[in-house]
Amino acid sequence: MDFLNYFTMTKNIKDLYEALQLNRFQFSKRIGYDNSTLITAEKRDVSFLTPKLRKAILTAFPQVNSQWLEVGEGEILAEDDTRPMFMKANASAAIPVLGSIPAGFPDIVSEQVIEYISLPDAPKESFALKVSGSSMNPTANDGDYVIFIQPDNVKNGDMVIVNNEWGESFLKRYRVKNGEELLSSDNPEYPTVKPNEHYKIMGKVVDIWARKRP
Repeated sequence: MDFLNYFTMTKNIKDLYEALQLNRFQFSKRIGYDNSTLITAEKRDVSFLTPKLRKAILTAFPQVNSQWLEVGEGEILAEDDTRPMFMKANASAAIPVLGSIPAGFPDIVSEQVIEYISLPDAPKESFALKVSGSSMNPTANDGDYVIFIQPDNVKNGDMVIVNNEWGESFLKRYRVKNGEELLSSDNPEYPTVKPNEHYKIMGKVVDIWARKRP
């Protein structure tokens, strides 16, 4: 194969996210990789992608043709419907579960993804955190997953994901009382917190996936 034909036949990540009707930034967030990694990956044939990256892509987008992703042969998508999974009726979207939320969220999430869960009709570009502890009982119990989106128009009573000054992520209820912002727990045994300037709301909870219990 000559040099010119090699680059004519090269199949890369850009072909894939364009087929999914996404831009690079949207695609990178869906698979849990940072944008800079995708810029590097775009320069390579898909057959040279790392197994870890291939797995992340197939987990987030089951409609991708695995043969195309491994060797660049066949159609990019295994289905005729080229829309992203989250746009399909009754589809289950693969949601990245984060171990923690970095300060640069949502641009930097690759190292924080610990697993993926699939949920029907999940909001576009949503993430998840696994609940630890009992501060939000009985609404969200230990082991449950909270599904959240980037915060916009947070209202009094919304459940939110908050980072404190040490970069710790925790789950609270956003309250406003007498013009003062507060963070409370659904479990009355836990105290209400008055946030300082270092606290930042990182996400607004839109759903809770309850862990099945015996």
